[in-house]
Amino acid sequence: MLNILLVIVSLLGFLPFVIFLYKRRRHDRIIDRGSKTDGVIFSITPGVRGRYGMMNENVHFYFIAPDGRQYKGLFVTAPDKCRQGDELEVYYLPENPNENTVKAKGRGVGFLIFTLVIAAAVVWMMYKVYQMTKGSTQMF
Repeated sequence: MLNILLVIVSLLGFLPFVIFLYKRRRHDRIIDRGSKTDGVIFSITPGVRGRYGMMNENVHFYFIAPDGRQYKGLFVTAPDKCRQGDELEVYYLPENPNENTVKAKGRGVGFLIFTLVIAAAVVWMMYKVYQMTKGSTQMF
């Protein structure tokens, strides 16, 4: 029973990595298969605040699809990179304009490495727990 629990917890360590890959693939799919149009930033809200100030900002934008309807989107960026009223290129899926994105400047390699370090740390910790409880039949 304990071994099953350790395996489950170890697999949960890979959850941030899997979520990152899903979002990255979704972004790439919209860029590759989607249509491009102009959008306008209509709001910028504070994001995560760190020890030394603002870490990022949430940028809200809208665009008008060929069907004449207005759609909204959101992306996160470093502070002071965008201003309200700025225009930007928006990519969207023509069959579902709610699926939209903007082209990312970075590829997220740093965050990818961070998620892998988390996964490795969780697996290592679960291995250590397994070593400490090897031969034990009690769960706690």
